Amino acid sequence: MAYTFHRSAGFTLVEVMVAVLLVGIIALAATPRLSSGDPEKLELAAAEVAAAIRFARSEAIRTGEVHSIFVDQVNDQVTVEKTDLTTQPATRSSVLYHPITRQPYQMNLSSNVVTRDVVISNVSPPFLFAGVGNQQRAMFSSEGAPIFVDTTLGITHQLSDGNVGLQFEGIDRTVMLSPIVGRVTVQ
Repeated sequence: MAYTFHRSAGFTLVEVMVAVLLVGIIALAATPRLSSGDPEKLELAAAEVAAAIRFARSEAIRTGEVHSIFVDQVNDQVTVEKTDLTTQPATRSSVLYHPITRQPYQMNLSSNVVTRDVVISNVSPPFLFAGVGNQQRAMFSSEGAPIFVDTTLGITHQLSDGNVGLQFEGIDRTVMLSPIVGRVTVQ
């Protein structure tokens, strides 16, 4: 009587472990480094803040209604919002939704996984308007011009200077909002 041995279909433990190890190495190489010392966090945060400002401006142009960017330097938070001009002073009517994630467009830089530990470095509110001083909110007219509407007096003020300072481990970036045209740049 002859015995025949058949190998069962499947993989050995060693083969599975080698495959898992290879997949892990490939995943590690493909994943961007987001360690605490990675200056790319600052670049990503600056790009996100710039995108938020551009989105608020584009929504004002698209809808013909005033939209705003609100920068809370104390809580390291940036919010894109529709502005309620019927209140005194003007306030947030609603938070807009991010066009890609469909989540409320409210970024907390210091607690976001990608931008953790990036802080808004402005000591005073980042938007300077002639006649009213520094404000946390920059509004955009239906033409896309950065403005501040003083609803108590019924006066619209033009932006004089707009700089959102960002800092991460001693490195600084500035997101600048140009007066009149509303151009956004990162330096």
